[in-house]
Amino acid sequence: MKESLGGNSKTAMIAAISPASVNYDETLSTLRYADRAKRIQNKAVINESATDKLIRSLREEIERLKKQLSEQENPKEVILKDETQEAANAELTSQLLHAQARINQYELTQEQQKEQQKEQQKEREKYFADMGIVHFNRKQQVHLMNLDEDPSMSNSLFYPLQEGNNKVGSATTMNIRLEGGSIEIEHAIIVVSKNQENVTIESLGDDCEVYINGKPIAPHSPTTLNNRDRVVLGTNHFFKFVHPGQSTGQDVHVDYEVALREMAEQIAAEQTHALIHDQRVVHENEKKALKDQINELHQSKSDQEAQLAQLDQHHREREAALKEEFEDQLAEEMKRQQRVKPKTIVKTVYKTQKREIKFRGLLMVTVVAAKHLPKVDLLGSADPYVTLTLYNEDSLVKVRQKTDVKKNTLTPNFNNACFVFSVNNLDRLELTVKDWNRFLSDRFLGKITLNIDKIPKRQ
Repeated sequence: MKESLGGNSKTAMIAAISPASVNYDETLSTLRYADRAKRIQNKAVINESATDKLIRSLREEIERLKKQLSEQENPKEVILKDETQEAANAELTSQLLHAQARINQYELTQEQQKEQQKEQQKEREKYFADMGIVHFNRKQQVHLMNLDEDPSMSNSLFYPLQEGNNKVGSATTMNIRLEGGSIEIEHAIIVVSKNQENVTIESLGDDCEVYINGKPIAPHSPTTLNNRDRVVLGTNHFFKFVHPGQSTGQDVHVDYEVALREMAEQIAAEQTHALIHDQRVVHENEKKALKDQINELHQSKSDQEAQLAQLDQHHREREAALKEEFEDQLAEEMKRQQRVKPKTIVKTVYKTQKREIKFRGLLMVTVVAAKHLPKVDLLGSADPYVTLTLYNEDSLVKVRQKTDVKKNTLTPNFNNACFVFSVNNLDRLELTVKDWNRFLSDRFLGKITLNIDKIPKRQ
């Protein structure tokens, strides 16, 4: 509206209003705008250069001078003396010749400008020919079309592809010469088969980046090009491949933004893949480290179980030895009592046994089970065992034994585990329940202390 209302043009405006009362505000606003717009006065002039304007004014001046000369030569219109008329005619003729000379000079200058423009056009065509850009029939020949971030520059350069090999690179001998830090001397080769039936592109090295529709192609791997494919050479040369003999099936809009978005999506996909790969490697390393740690724990468990088995075997052997010693002492006592008179057998045996139990007797303890133990680990269970300790009031002598560990239970059954102690000079029995811990110190669960003298004696 700027050029139409205040520029170099003639403008006609129609204001549309409504007679309905509901459109009163819109109608009033339209009328006010139309009233302000009709006050604008435009002065339209011819769009021409300064040279053309000067030539036009000179030609108008020549026509005016010619008209004056013709009027002075007519005696009916102009009556002058002979000398005055001749002087006026000479003046007009001089002005006419001067104006004609200026017109010829400007016309000659325009001819020279046109010649110079032709020479520049030839140099430009030669430069584009060296770059691989020549005039050709775009409706019949396959070609590459440039894509630029500036829409006015896109689709302005056309690179025809001849039958056979079309080399692309920065060297002057290339069919299509491109410049830039990301373009190698011999970057790629585009092969066009006979009658343009098939067109392939191939990257000529590991450093020669070639992308088709945002996806990189492997070096020395020919890839078929289809109509409207987006081709990126290096990092900043974007093209659209055009094959007049092929149809995409639908009118797909292809511009610089589309090609750039494809490149960005591909780069994002590659970064995501690399991130997933790195995370997978880290996960595998953590998994391997955890597996090694578990194996170490299993080995430690096996070693501890072997040690427990040895201790258990040692306790069983000691228990068997104590039982055998007890049976031998009992047998000797029975033999000795057989030599005593019948009337005093019972009393003597009682006193003997009482004296042996107090000073040199044996104590047999049977551990049956435990109940109502507190929850210790995260699973709400425990690994309890019982420690049996004999000592005297001065705690100078201690004898200690323990049961097997019962795993994952709060009501352990110790299967009537039997322990035999020699109670010489010992008068206290302490039973302590603990929770077994593989790595830390065992946790205390409960304790009971008994006086040996108060334990009923077996006759």
